[in-house]
Amino acid sequence: MGGFSYIVKTMKKIILISLILSLIPGLVYILCISPSVNWEDSGEFVTTAKHLGIAHPPGHPLYIVLSHLFTIKRSFESTAISVNIFSVFCSFWVLFFFSLFLYYLIKPKNKILFFLILFTSIFLFAFSKTFWYYTEIAEVYTLHTLFSLIIFISLLLFYKKEGRFILLFSFLFGLSLANNITIVYLLPAFLLFIFLERKNLEKRYIPLSIILFLLGISFYLYIPIRSRFNPVFNWGDARTFKNFLSLFFAKDFSKGFFAFEYAEKSFIPFGLNLLREISYWGIIPLAFGFYSLLKKERNLFILFVSSMFFNICFSFLTGRGPDFDAYFLPTISLFFILIGFGIMNILIFLKERRVWFCIAIFCIASLLPLLLNYKENCRRGDYDAINYGNVLLNWLPQNSILLTENTNDFFILTYLKEIEQKKKIDIFYLPLFKEEWYEESIRSAGFDWQGELTPLSFFKSSKRVCYYSPGAGISLPVENLIPTGPLLKIVETEEPVKAIGFTLPSPSFKKAKKRYAILYSRFGEYYFKRKEYHFSIDGFEEAKTYDPGNPAIYHNLAVLYRKVKDFEKASQNENLAKKLGYKK
Repeated sequence: MGGFSYIVKTMKKIILISLILSLIPGLVYILCISPSVNWEDSGEFVTTAKHLGIAHPPGHPLYIVLSHLFTIKRSFESTAISVNIFSVFCSFWVLFFFSLFLYYLIKPKNKILFFLILFTSIFLFAFSKTFWYYTEIAEVYTLHTLFSLIIFISLLLFYKKEGRFILLFSFLFGLSLANNITIVYLLPAFLLFIFLERKNLEKRYIPLSIILFLLGISFYLYIPIRSRFNPVFNWGDARTFKNFLSLFFAKDFSKGFFAFEYAEKSFIPFGLNLLREISYWGIIPLAFGFYSLLKKERNLFILFVSSMFFNICFSFLTGRGPDFDAYFLPTISLFFILIGFGIMNILIFLKERRVWFCIAIFCIASLLPLLLNYKENCRRGDYDAINYGNVLLNWLPQNSILLTENTNDFFILTYLKEIEQKKKIDIFYLPLFKEEWYEESIRSAGFDWQGELTPLSFFKSSKRVCYYSPGAGISLPVENLIPTGPLLKIVETEEPVKAIGFTLPSPSFKKAKKRYAILYSRFGEYYFKRKEYHFSIDGFEEAKTYDPGNPAIYHNLAVLYRKVKDFEKASQNENLAKKLGYKK
């Protein structure tokens, strides 16, 4: 007897215990959930979920449609937390299928011992730094982790001489691409494993597998269909086949892909972060897990190792974005599966007399991630991003235009405009100005300009008050910019420089502090280019208070203090920059 009927009849206790153990972290997630919009892509995903829009490449249609279900009949004010709850919902099922995966891998004879090991493994994974962080905000990564685990389970069932599960694998893989295309990083490992287990692959299932894969990935048809209705977020304007392909293959974001410089910079941080993910002590059962799997299930070992290898390599080559750590969640989930497998084999090795003492130690140690990561990952009361957005909005007059180069400002302000409907403004994302579809969408909104579309040509033709917020650096001529609160107002002719004249709400979390430091650093850069060195020092000194571990800030201060002939402070800051590892 195989398939799900077997699971239902022989695993009732396993399913019940798995649900209970998954529910406990789920309740913690609910208690700690972010009450509003967050940094990075959160504002975009909340807005696209509510209005059934199209998000940044490759569009994430499955995530948008599923999260939209959580916003139906919800007020605009509760939209953000509703989409955040969808992440908690996905996380609950991640932990449930994590339990089933571990059960199928271990095949325990002692159910009580297995339940204790399951408790240890679930709590280690549930409160690991990266996974926990993404359970409480609007992001695609909990759904991505859920798909990766179910796909691994389908391959495990296929491995257990259940050939029909190749059909489930094919459909799930196609469908998962409609959520997050980075699941394709694991495809070489999946194909290698299927090749090694080709004796289980019946030829009669191959045509149907292809059909089911196409059925799953056909969810991408949502994008060209929905694009014709011109939703609030209509990234890529994918009504044409050309625009759809550009969106699907992430043409707008592909500049940093496969750049080895990112891999070089990311390797050491990844290794250090991995040790923290497994709470340091987890490296011992992880090593036991690897060894035991190699010894007992060689092809499964190859699946695990090759999946980790390709996930890590392709993630390094994708580029180090703000959600870089989330790229590794499929690998991290496998690590914790192997930790559970390793704990079981450690207990077998130690024999019966020491088993219960050791399992008690493991259960207590499994609570360490909850204690270590609680302060940073519990987002209850986290209004930093929305407070920051409201400050920007307060400085933008009614009917004004913001030209921005950073996604934080773009997504948060779009959320405030379209979801909370606080002020009538227009917001444009400057990195897309060179994209043909974006030019056409600006023209269709009633704007026009002479010659090439640039921030200044757009400003002159719009005949409206325009503001600018920089990204990684200031790209506009500083003589056409004048500080106005936390923004830079675009002007036609050079005007006298003003000092920094704004304050920001006190930040509660590290990401807000980093964002504040970047903002003040950009003002320091602006004043430096205007040769107003004392004002520039004020900007970087303010940035230092929010990010005291950033060596670049100290280096910039050293340069500035030399400019104003304060060599003692210049030397102090230069020494601190070197101590923190500054490299030119």
